[in-house]
Amino acid sequence: MKIPFVALSVLLSFSALSGLAVADTGNHVGKRHDFSRDVTRTNGAGKTITSHTEQVVSDTGFVRTTDKTGPNGQTAHREVAGTRSTDGKSFTKTVEGTRLNGKTYSGSATTTRTEDGYERHSTATNGAGKTATRDVVVDVDKANHTLTKERTSVGFNGKTHSSTVVKTIGGGQ
Repeated sequence: MKIPFVALSVLLSFSALSGLAVADTGNHVGKRHDFSRDVTRTNGAGKTITSHTEQVVSDTGFVRTTDKTGPNGQTAHREVAGTRSTDGKSFTKTVEGTRLNGKTYSGSATTTRTEDGYERHSTATNGAGKTATRDVVVDVDKANHTLTKERTSVGFNGKTHSSTVVKTIGGGQ
């Protein structure tokens, strides 16, 4: 199956928010922790990229920054922050940065628990300043053993895509 270029670009844009692919309400398998790491990578052509990452965790979230230096001295910076609401029903994750080529990007997603599922609103802004959005609403109907996921995306080109998926879950026939 061939993915249209527009759909692929939206998909890749939201990959910057990759930690948001699941219903991220700030709950993880295992607890986030403070850390610092330095990485040096050299490719087959002998070019080296170094990076330094630090993460600081609080009771309500985290902030993780990464700075990279490319083989010709160019630099990149990325900051990811996640914050859980005081009532524990929503989690907001933001990302912003500058690539080695100097182009900037940003994005955010807020996931909120609902009585029967969750809702997520995501935005991404590319280096050209164009914005893409995605809204997801998931409802679980335990009585009818169904999960309904409705998605609406508006790509960087302004085109809208939407889908609805209904799945049978736990005990349904």
